[in-house]
Amino acid sequence: MQEPSKNHLRRLLRQRRQNLPLDVVQKDSALIRERLLSLAGMRDARSVMLYLPARGEVDTWPLLDHFWQRGCEVLLPRCRDGAPGIMDAYAVTSREELGAGSFGLIEPR
Repeated sequence: MQEPSKNHLRRLLRQRRQNLPLDVVQKDSALIRERLLSLAGMRDARSVMLYLPARGEVDTWPLLDHFWQRGCEVLLPRCRDGAPGIMDAYAVTSREELGAGSFGLIEPR
């Protein structure tokens, strides 16, 4: 029997994630946030890098707000124009600095 390709497995897992009920995503996201924020490194962090969720991913918006309220530097990825697969990190200080980007993602402007 032939093993499924890496791309096939990615598509399958992405589809499963996207089909999770909203209440499950919210509950799991809250548990992940609680666990992350309980880590000593996160309590003392002055700079963090996050991603913004898309298509059923863990909801990181509350983390973004939490770290901004603490005065932390927050870095977010942005797909580099004309360079598929390459991302750059940008320091973002408010939601006003975000907008529609590559692949329908919300990214730093």
